[in-house]
Amino acid sequence: MRMFLIGLLALNLIYFFWQSSSQKEEVSDRPALTRGVKNVPLLVRLNEVNDPPSPASPVPMETTLPDDPEMPVIPAAMPGRYCYTLGPFTDKEKMEKTKRQLAASGISADVRENKERKQRGYWVYLPSYQSREEALAVSRELAANGLKDYFIINDDKHKHAISLGLFSKKAGSQRRMQKIKAIGFEPKIEVRYREQTVYWLDYETVEEKNSIIGITDTRDQDIEQLTRNCT
Repeated sequence: MRMFLIGLLALNLIYFFWQSSSQKEEVSDRPALTRGVKNVPLLVRLNEVNDPPSPASPVPMETTLPDDPEMPVIPAAMPGRYCYTLGPFTDKEKMEKTKRQLAASGISADVRENKERKQRGYWVYLPSYQSREEALAVSRELAANGLKDYFIINDDKHKHAISLGLFSKKAGSQRRMQKIKAIGFEPKIEVRYREQTVYWLDYETVEEKNSIIGITDTRDQDIEQLTRNCT
């Protein structure tokens, strides 16, 4: 029993020395702390206690300037557009001359051609007779009353009628009709038309033109400058 206690005590002593040596090795294995490591000061001098902390050097903040806003693209102002048509021209040569005058002024014109029904005048006539012989007898009676400028018509529509004249003005045709009536006949008046080609000049300018003086003969009252829609 005594030997057992002595052995147990010896084992305790061995274990105690072994634990002591292990703790020393753990302490020696740790690196020595230096000042400032992990913000833990090891030694602080007395004069350092009262010194104010040195101000941290300002770190310039990175400033991100906004990109220049994209300026809106403003389209250039379009020049004004003024569109006109000039006419009507019944004479093709006169139309071509006017077109050249416009071109000399820097204006390009397009020719537009139309067919129009134009009034020829007022036709005075005696309606168709049954035969040519009857129409000849009437014409001799007209001549005996001093009337001239008449003739017998041979076309199908007015065959054997007697034409008494074509007048540009209605008043002239009415005077002729009254004169024929005075000798016992019943003439008629009919408005006559013809189809003719007329020409227009369509053009566009960048400035308003209120007059065509100098472009066309102002004595021709039928020629007008009209405003039209630009296309």
